Amino acid sequence: MELIARKCGSQARDDALTCVRADGTRTAVALPRQRILPHDLVHAVVESALGFSDGFIGLIAKGAEIGFLNATFTDYIDPARHGEVAQAESAVESMQAQLWNDAFDAEAFEYGMQHACAMRGVPTPAHLSARQWNEVFERIRALGGQWEALPAGDELRLGFPLDAVGPAAQAGLPGPVFDARADSSRRQPAR
Repeated sequence: MELIARKCGSQARDDALTCVRADGTRTAVALPRQRILPHDLVHAVVESALGFSDGFIGLIAKGAEIGFLNATFTDYIDPARHGEVAQAESAVESMQAQLWNDAFDAEAFEYGMQHACAMRGVPTPAHLSARQWNEVFERIRALGGQWEALPAGDELRLGFPLDAVGPAAQAGLPGPVFDARADSSRRQPAR
C-alpha cells in the first residue's frame, strides 16, 4: 500500500493522508497538525518495525476504511491476531510521548507501552530491544524532520510496510523501517 501524506497550506487546519491499496482502492483522512510526525505515519513506522500486518495501517491495507471507528473496521480483524491493533496503538502512544519529549528514554517508553497494553488487555509486543526501539525512534524523528521541512502542496510518499534501508538494515535490525522520499518529483512509493 502507498501512503501519500500531503502538506496543506498554512490556512488549512489539517494536512491530508491518502492510502492507496494494492488493488487501487483509496481511503483518506485528515492529519491533525502537531510538532511531531503525524500519528498515522508513526503507526506506519512502528507497525513495520514490529512486522505487524494486522495493526491499524495493516488493516487499512487489507481494505478497512481509515476512519478507526468506521463500522466495517472490525470486519478486517483476524480473530487470531486481533491484539496487533491494540499493541500497535499502545506502542505508538508511548513512542509519541518520547517524541514530544524529543529524547528516547527506554525505561519510560517500556513503562508507557506496558501500561497501555495492560489497559487494552493485550500483551506487550516484546520482540524489539531497547536499542532497537531507540533506532525506531530516531527514524521516526528523521521522518518527522523531512515532514516538517516539506513545503505546502508537496507530498511525502511511503510504501507500507516500510522497508529497512541504510544503517538499520546494515545493523541487522529486525523488521522493516523506512525509505522516505520527500522530493515531490519522485512519485514512486518507498520499497
